[in-house]
This record gives sequence, structure tokens and C-alpha cells, in this order.
Amino acid sequence: MMGFAMGSSGSENVADENYKGYFASLGLGYLVQKCHSFNAIAFMMDNNTHLDSPDKRLILSYTYQFN
Repeated sequence: MMGFAMGSSGSENVADENYKGYFASLGLGYLVQKCHSFNAIAFMMDNNTHLDSPDKRLILSYTYQFN
């Protein structure tokens, strides 16, 4: 399991508001056998300048490693 989070702030934007933003993620991996694994990561970010609503994503993956 792995996760991270970050926040940021800055100077005034065109709407005379101070820039505020954040992003966070949480991921999980599972090794079924030596060559097979499954992974999932959830990600979310938002700011008050470039995004109208939060960007939310869920990514699922399968990995096969050749011997």
C-alpha cells in the first residue's frame, strides 16, 4: 500500500483569490503469483484556478512478468 497527499497555495489569480490546490492518491498492489500482479490507484486533485470541479480517477491494472 502506498499513498501521498500535497497542498499548495500561491498569489492572487484573475478572480482576486489566492491560488489553492491539492492532490492525493492511494494505491494498492497484490502479487498473486511470481509473474501475476494486480494494482489499483485512486487519485484526486482540485484547484481554484484551472479546474471547475475535482478531477477524480480510479486506475486498475494487471501485470504479467515474463521469466
